[in-house]
Amino acid sequence: MTAKSVLFATDFSPVSDRLLRYAATIARIQGAQFLVAHVAAPDVYNIGCAGAVRSAVRDGLGLILGHST
Repeated sequence: MTAKSVLFATDFSPVSDRLLRYAATIARIQGAQFLVAHVAAPDVYNIGCAGAVRSAVRDGLGLILGHST
């Protein structure tokens, strides 16, 4: 069975950081689309700062994967 997509949910905890590389590798081997979703408790972020959150998530993901953003 070949996966079409791999969805990786992360809260940017140390455990999630370590598992991200495994999920990306599985997607690459399967030739699947790799999707990352940042998950957090609703009270963690103020909805009014969505742009700042999006930028922080993009920067954090780049650091974890070793890419510059």
